[in-house]
Amino acid sequence: MDSTRVLLNSVWAAALSLACVLLLSEPVRAAGAPPSLILRNGRIYTLDPARPWAQAIAVRGTRIVAVGTDESILGLALRAYTLDAAFASRAEKQEGSIEAGKMADIVLFSKNLLEIPPNDIPSAQVLLTVAGGRVVYRKL
Repeated sequence: MDSTRVLLNSVWAAALSLACVLLLSEPVRAAGAPPSLILRNGRIYTLDPARPWAQAIAVRGTRIVAVGTDESILGLALRAYTLDAAFASRAEKQEGSIEAGKMADIVLFSKNLLEIPPNDIPSAQVLLTVAGGRVVYRKL
């Protein structure tokens, strides 16, 4: 029984390794559509000799589109919810970034989400929310 389990574990590890090699052979970041899944706070073996371990990955469909630290993938996640979401809905000229003439949907937090550790994000308080150009929540 133990030799069968070892053989099955070896076959599973080989299949997983092959899948990772195939997935990681794609371009690191394709333009356009945002990732559909972001995994962070992990210990991910990448099979890349230059960087064998990562903390986080972003996946679109069946392809890994980014591999890196929690912080680097967090920036990608924020972009997915803003610029990339606007692009995906073909509304990038009206929303997705803060620019003159675009719809003003903004949330102001008590902390800069890009400068704090990802685990501290839940402690950031919402100070102001603007939707459709109108203040809908204010804690200031």
